[in-house]
Amino acid sequence: MNHNGLIDGALLTLKRYGKSTDYHDEWTNSINAPRFLHWLEHTLIPLLSARAVVVMNNAPYHSS
Repeated sequence: MNHNGLIDGALLTLKRYGKSTDYHDEWTNSINAPRFLHWLEHTLIPLLSARAVVVMNNAPYHSS
C-alpha cells in the first residue's frame, strides 16, 4: 500500500469511449463484469493481505 492508501500495482485504467457528458455512460461502455472479475481475480486479490477488506459500490459489473 502506498502513502495514499492505494494498493501499488492494482490500478485499472480504461479508455474513455463516446462523447457523453455523463461519466457513468462512458464508464459503463468501458468496464463490464468479465473485465472487472478478471482484474479482481488476477490483479487485486493477489496483492491483498490476508485480513484485507474490499468495499465496492453497487455498480452493475460488481454484482453480475
